Amino acid sequence: KKVYLPEGKWLDWNTKKVYDGQQEIIVDAHLDWLPMFLRDGAVIARREAQDYSDQSPVKELTLDIYTFGRRTHSQFQHYEDDGASLAYQDSAYNRIDYNAGNAEGIHQLFRYSHTAGFSAPDSKLTIYWWDVVKTPTDILLNGEPLELTDSRLSYDPDRKLFEITLPSAHQFKSLEFMSQSQPLYYMK
Repeated sequence: KKVYLPEGKWLDWNTKKVYDGQQEIIVDAHLDWLPMFLRDGAVIARREAQDYSDQSPVKELTLDIYTFGRRTHSQFQHYEDDGASLAYQDSAYNRIDYNAGNAEGIHQLFRYSHTAGFSAPDSKLTIYWWDVVKTPTDILLNGEPLELTDSRLSYDPDRKLFEITLPSAHQFKSLEFMSQSQPLYYMK
């Protein structure tokens, strides 16, 4: 299947290959293998599976962050409301902005909350920062220094994955660390 990639760098979700944009590429497209590409800087929010939107409050929010370029900046908005009523029309919702960036080995994630009249239950927060090539150092969580030996942090050099697990999404404000990001496979 021919796929046109717009300007930027793109990660093939299935193969983990990184491509330059502004070109057509050929990808496998099977019924059980949907071609999916993430732009450099993508932040993907996930939660536990459920059958309908207000079945249960979010128990765990997971953010997958992909910064495989040398300089990347992206923004993501997480929206919370009761999932059942039209109360959001009367400002009963929250908007949380996440800003992620990578510049020459400095990785940063900031959370800004814009509460507008909805009290969401707190949830666990897990952050997966992908394509981190070197062991993270100089780690700051909410401005406080942490060592990689902290039980909330882990680094898998084989998967190039830095993982942070926090009991409270509401208490998270910022994460900063030093490392280097580069693609697993780079295709021109």
